[in-house]
Amino acid sequence: MPQATDELRNEMERLFSDPVSDRGPIAFLQKAGYRMTKGFEWRPPEGVNKWTDLTRDQQLCIAFLCDEWDFGGLKYNADI
Repeated sequence: MPQATDELRNEMERLFSDPVSDRGPIAFLQKAGYRMTKGFEWRPPEGVNKWTDLTRDQQLCIAFLCDEWDFGGLKYNADI
């Protein structure tokens, strides 16, 4: 069930002109080198080892996909 905050939806509208679609955030993360796992988690590109290594927009996209679409979050290479 969608649970993203209005603030987070506003950020998605600012970034992608659509406050509810998952297409913009997914494409944005993939273009930045993130890969989706079978468990709907995101594996970050090399060099991203903690939350603060992500850009603000990457953080917003991950948070939106988790809150609104029930994605699983980040799976760091150290977690594998």
